[in-house]
Amino acid sequence: MAYKKLQGDQLFDGVRLHRNKVLITTAAGTIIDVVPAEDAGEDVARHSGWLCPGFVNVHCHTELSHLEGSIPRGLGMVPFLQQVMFGRAAEVPHIERCMSNAVAAMYQNGIEAVGDICNTSQGFAIKAPSNLHFHHFLETSGFVPATASDRLQNMLHLQQQLAHTFGGSYSLVPHAPYSVSQRLLQLLANQGQAICSIHHQESAAELEFMGHKTGPMLNLFASLGISINFFEPVADGVLGWLMPYLRQTQQLILVHNCLLSASDLAVLQTLDQAGKTTATNAHKFYLCLCPNANIYIGNPLPNLPMLSGSGLPICVGTDSLASNSKLCIWSELQTLQARYPGTPTQDLLQWGTSNGALALGMEQQLGSFAPGKKPGILLLQQLDEHNLQQGQVQRLA
Repeated sequence: MAYKKLQGDQLFDGVRLHRNKVLITTAAGTIIDVVPAEDAGEDVARHSGWLCPGFVNVHCHTELSHLEGSIPRGLGMVPFLQQVMFGRAAEVPHIERCMSNAVAAMYQNGIEAVGDICNTSQGFAIKAPSNLHFHHFLETSGFVPATASDRLQNMLHLQQQLAHTFGGSYSLVPHAPYSVSQRLLQLLANQGQAICSIHHQESAAELEFMGHKTGPMLNLFASLGISINFFEPVADGVLGWLMPYLRQTQQLILVHNCLLSASDLAVLQTLDQAGKTTATNAHKFYLCLCPNANIYIGNPLPNLPMLSGSGLPICVGTDSLASNSKLCIWSELQTLQARYPGTPTQDLLQWGTSNGALALGMEQQLGSFAPGKKPGILLLQQLDEHNLQQGQVQRLA
């Protein structure tokens, strides 16, 4: 068997940084081992930079790639949602061409896997032959309880289309607390999905509506012609609304978390700990951060020091080209470190690699340099241990 031997200035294995280590792979990129440099023998290809597994983009909307540059920055959550909902229609060839370009760009940016939000079947055939691994989140919405059964049936039909066109792993998931009824949440929970995802505490408008039935979200429902006379504010807000769903899901990716409070975080920590058994130490909740999208829309950034100290695993997503200038996990990590100086580079890289693979259930294949995996191999150049800002990503495999 032909081997490849690679050495950088440092090697990040998915969890920690190492010096004087050599990565040994097959010619096709499957990991054989990581060994001390003195044990690697000859024919070692040496590179200036750090070796790193491919990135995992836990939250993306490739369906919205055709909206790139069309929505102004800083609109705020509700105007942004209105622009997406009323402006996303376009000719199918244009949508698919933009999706194809976005998928190719993600791979070139060092991304190996994507948790992709799907509201329609657009792009299934486009993504199937790509080099990326996908977990599709078939996203359901419907705030009026009477529509819950019909909304679920629509998504079950989409699931059949996906299985026929693409296959792979997928989940039926709710969109956000303000866009799904508790009846629909229950129907989705009854589907018994192994991995779920939901937009969570992304904006002040979301929290104000759920807790008080006031604020800009009322404008959203009015613009959609949806009567919400039935809705009563939830005394304990978003988590109160989600609690039955939180308890039933096996593994849940909470996306954005811009306004997650210390008290809400404590609730999640308790539920996470209760979900562990002696047989497994797996986490129930993953906190997915999409900082560039938060900045683009005009939402606050999450309290990163609080979240990173919680013990709950953090992972990273890009959101969409409607809310971002590019789909690039490296750029998201740079933003987090720039906004929160002192965030350890090793932590950031773990959030972008092995934690993301765990969140999407792809840890057996991706996320780290462990024997038998084929996680992709990146070379991170022009950086040091405390500053990612000038760094660049080159794909080696």
